[in-house]
Amino acid sequence: MIGNIIEYVHSYGYFDFEALPFGAVDALVLGQFVYLKMEGMVDGFFPGARAITLKELQAHEKVEKLFADPRWEESNRALFKEMCESKRFGDMKLMYCADHTCMESETQFMAVTCVFPDGSTKILYRGTDETIVGWKEDFNMAFQYPIPGQSASRLYLERVAECIPGDFDLLGHSKGGNLAVYAAMHVKEAIQNRIGTIYNLDGPGFRTEVYGMGSFEKIADRIVKIIPHSSIVGMLLENHGEYKVVDSKNIGFLQHDPFSWLVDRVDFVYLEGLDETHRIMDESLNEWVMSLSTEEVSSFVNTLYQIVAASEATDLISFTKNWTKSLAGMAGAIQNLDEATKNSMHKIMKSLAAVSKVRLKEETGIYIQSKIEALSHRISKEGTK
Repeated sequence: MIGNIIEYVHSYGYFDFEALPFGAVDALVLGQFVYLKMEGMVDGFFPGARAITLKELQAHEKVEKLFADPRWEESNRALFKEMCESKRFGDMKLMYCADHTCMESETQFMAVTCVFPDGSTKILYRGTDETIVGWKEDFNMAFQYPIPGQSASRLYLERVAECIPGDFDLLGHSKGGNLAVYAAMHVKEAIQNRIGTIYNLDGPGFRTEVYGMGSFEKIADRIVKIIPHSSIVGMLLENHGEYKVVDSKNIGFLQHDPFSWLVDRVDFVYLEGLDETHRIMDESLNEWVMSLSTEEVSSFVNTLYQIVAASEATDLISFTKNWTKSLAGMAGAIQNLDEATKNSMHKIMKSLAAVSKVRLKEETGIYIQSKIEALSHRISKEGTK
């Protein structure tokens, strides 16, 4: 039966991890779960803090707060219900919730730790939420290293490692996957040795120079990266490591939605590779980003943010809800850009078009050449008969 993570938990939630070992689909379940607004409901790092089970969370007086993000409200409710009723997730304990969102430092970070009855521990990093500043921090990855969220992910891992015994897995969807990899790369060796698997679920990579620092190689063989076949986010700055490609019921950017990833019984529906059109687009985008100086990328991203911020929306929900007002504010901001900034933006966008054109021409040439060679081989073969 082909379904998604909701159907998976419904059908196989009565298995504990001894009967059915933790796998990639479970990682995506938790990667989506950490988007629930549990801040203030799960204790952080303070004296007297206690763990809370999923079933206790379900009975919490502020339970409705969990579903405050309207992007996934209906699906999150269904997933949470199935998790609470399942043997697989119902008794997991949640602890050490940490969150920090700050406009001034352009930071959006949240993480939580869960411990299962068998003693296995998973550290979950939240991906990009609905806040505008969360998306700005994502774009900062193109020129800033580390971004505040990455630094926070390392500090969080170090603190959790001091509080709990044994080994643990790290995971996250979208930016959360990038944070999981970053944290694993930069903690001291004693903590690295306790890390099992690092699940990066359609999370972006790093600039080329970051991979060259050597810390990535220490944990590369423990990374399980999974992306949908038309991945955009997961292929940003990605030019190292292996990845698996999963099928999705959605198209284009909408495949970033974890609820769209197709599950066949206890594993994903895997494909041989990326969609060809999106592969060319991803390569063009990465080539373009790497061709720009950090100053150019920084200026480009900050100008875009300045334009979006002029909408006076603090999150994507208010941005789309007040669409007319948002666009009017952005239009005004564009008009107020000085000539030098306008020219710079135009030049940078023009360079993207040029890179895309060259990449498409190269790919088309390779395709045509392969067809000509195949036809030539066929003619030669026929001539020998």
